Amino acid sequence: MENLGKFVLFLATIFVTTFCSGITLSIMWDWFIVPVFELPVLGVYNAMGVSLLIRYLTYTYVPPVEESFVELQLGLVIRSVFLSCFVLVVGYTLKVIVYGV
Repeated sequence: MENLGKFVLFLATIFVTTFCSGITLSIMWDWFIVPVFELPVLGVYNAMGVSLLIRYLTYTYVPPVEESFVELQLGLVIRSVFLSCFVLVVGYTLKVIVYGV
């Protein structure tokens, strides 16, 4: 039963981190790629797929650390959310500077 809980937590972590990356990529795409290259808007689910592809192509092995499974998954979710927020704040600042909106 404990393994099932870990598996569900693992899947939830993948979904949350991919969803955060997808939303961030979709918004950044809309702010910078659409006006410059006149490409169509990238939806959240398509952005999640692109994000997974980028993550797959740029994957780097990191040796395991001495953390419990739950701490590791929680850390991944927290880092993903904060990184998404940071990127959106910096991106919005650049958007205001570049486009004056």
